[in-house]
Amino acid sequence: MQQFVEARDLGNEVLFVVARQDARPLGSPAMVHETWAFTVEWDAGMIVRVTVYLDIDEARAAAERLAESRG
Repeated sequence: MQQFVEARDLGNEVLFVVARQDARPLGSPAMVHETWAFTVEWDAGMIVRVTVYLDIDEARAAAERLAESRG
């Protein structure tokens, strides 16, 4: 199951998204949890780049810098 933890439009066609993935390995009673952050860049209404990060703070800082540089 995937859940969106945070989604922010940073302006200048840049989105910042944090998603959590929960899964149960086949044959196991244990759950696996993984959180990823995405920076999404748009241009003329189309996605032109998606960058995936495991470090959420690093992703947030990169997305904020990107939005500022595109402004």
